[in-house]
Amino acid sequence: MTVSEAVSASRPVRLLAFGISWPPETFLQRKLLGLANAGVEVTAAVRARGRINGDHLPGIRVIAMGSLTPATFAAIARAPARAAEAAAHVAREGRGPWRLRARRLRNVAPFVALHPDVVHFEWNSAAIDYLPFLELWRAPVVISCRGTQIFVRPHVNQGYADLLRRTFEAAAAVHCVCDAIRDEAVAIGLDARKAVVIRPAIDTREFTPGPHAAGPVLHLVAVGALNWRKGYEYALATLRRVLHHGVAARLSIVGAGEELHRLRHAIDELALHEHVVLCGTLAPVQVRELLRTADVFLHSSLGEGISNSVLEAMACGLPIVTTDAGGMREAVTDGREGFVLAARDVDGAARAIERLARDADLRRAMGARARDTAERRFSLQDQVTAFKALYERLAFSADG
Repeated sequence: MTVSEAVSASRPVRLLAFGISWPPETFLQRKLLGLANAGVEVTAAVRARGRINGDHLPGIRVIAMGSLTPATFAAIARAPARAAEAAAHVAREGRGPWRLRARRLRNVAPFVALHPDVVHFEWNSAAIDYLPFLELWRAPVVISCRGTQIFVRPHVNQGYADLLRRTFEAAAAVHCVCDAIRDEAVAIGLDARKAVVIRPAIDTREFTPGPHAAGPVLHLVAVGALNWRKGYEYALATLRRVLHHGVAARLSIVGAGEELHRLRHAIDELALHEHVVLCGTLAPVQVRELLRTADVFLHSSLGEGISNSVLEAMACGLPIVTTDAGGMREAVTDGREGFVLAARDVDGAARAIERLARDADLRRAMGARARDTAERRFSLQDQVTAFKALYERLAFSADG
């Protein structure tokens, strides 16, 4: 047994997951809970405006960033040298006005006395914001590349691209959610030897097909933040085209965001009031029940990694009509689990939906294959095992 294997066998990995919103995104919640259940000691550094409770991450140590509590001052007192080092880093290397630098230093303060084996920044933007602190814990750093922060932002903001490359250099490993993101990150400047592809996952015991019987109106569902990247205007145009061709259909849109008013205007212009429901934000269990009553999942995204919402729909046995944005072809094979179209291809998406509307056997067959793919390739347990193995390799090879 090597030294690293002996250390791995003697104690669990201590993980600091940094820059998580509160409440956490559902996919991060599942991942962290899965790791904790697998024996990883998880501390979650969360951005929280209100009260934190243990409902979302039971059994995980959750600490609010920037909390000036007695525990924070105790942490600084236990690690005064590291606190001073953090202050020096933010003074020397920090970006933005001093007020912003001071806020980031305060956000880090509750964690200065921790001794994690691995620090994981779950978003590229978080790693950029806290670039001066990436080496503070003397631990390997993992950075996740998920979607827009790789496919869009580096190409419209050169300063962001330069900072992104600096985080790549500082990281011990860069987690990419799909091959397409890995390839894009390498083109931007990532050393391919640092790239680790671990795909998104869902709990296929939670998301299951429902006892749904087809009705006279085809029920389409789309789920995701209401922003321009999700391409909802093309989903609405697709629905209008489907209705024009004599197919009875309705669309439920789940999500909130800055595009809400523009979508309402588009619904007005396209006379879709009777055919579109804007559901707003729903709890995961409500999303699941909506998917279990639907016929087809429509995903019109312009920029994506692999959509967690699409994977949930696949687990619920829905055929998928999706754009080929990002890594979506790595989840959906055209003609197998659904149809994959070019972004903005309203005519192609409408033809796919019309075909599914008129062929219930095809819907059932594609939905069954989608369920099978979700179970085989996007298992939550497989994802947790892969992350745990990555963390152990980084942590204990450093010890060895």
